[in-house]
Order: sequence, then structure tokens, then C-alpha cells
Amino acid sequence: DDDDAVVMSAVEAADALLDDEEDDAREALRLAQLAASTEVSAHVKAVVVELKAWLSALPCSKAFRVPSGSRALPPAAVAKIEAAADRLVAVPVKRKRVNGVARHHLL
Repeated sequence: DDDDAVVMSAVEAADALLDDEEDDAREALRLAQLAASTEVSAHVKAVVVELKAWLSALPCSKAFRVPSGSRALPPAAVAKIEAAADRLVAVPVKRKRVNGVARHHLL
């Protein structure tokens, strides 16, 4: 809103100068637009710096980074899966005979 007011005041000043001399007015308008864009870009830069600080303060900013669309798991998840697989392999397997089941090749 403040940025809009700055731009509008610059345009009004340039319109007033347009009545006097066109060349001077065009230069004044160019300078006014440049000043307004500089003020806006400074404001935008300040907001970006503030957002970066806020994002880096979040707990999720320290999470393991993975490329977007990646199917890779974080190292902690891989370690848990390996530990679970090791526990399953360590369990002895007992063979049981199951009666009353049709053989696959007969179906």
C-alpha cells in the first residue's frame, strides 16, 4: 500500500511536469519510476531476508535433504529397515506340511 502511494505520487509529479516541458517531464517520470522501484526492491529484499531467517529457525530446516521426486529414503529409515530385516533373518523357520491344498499345476 505504501509502495502504491509512492508510485502514485511520482506519477502525479510527472503529470504536473508534463504540462511544462515534455522532455523534462519524461526524464522526471523515469527518475520517479526508478526511485519507486528502488524503494520497492529494498522492501522486497528486507522481506526475503526476514523469510530466510524464519525458515532457517524452523525445526524442519535441519531435516535430511532429498531431491524433489526422489525415491531415496533418509539414512535413518534405511538403518531401521536393515535392523528389522536382520531380526527377521535371525528367527528360525519351522517347516510345516499343509494338507488339503490343491496343487498349483492342477488348478
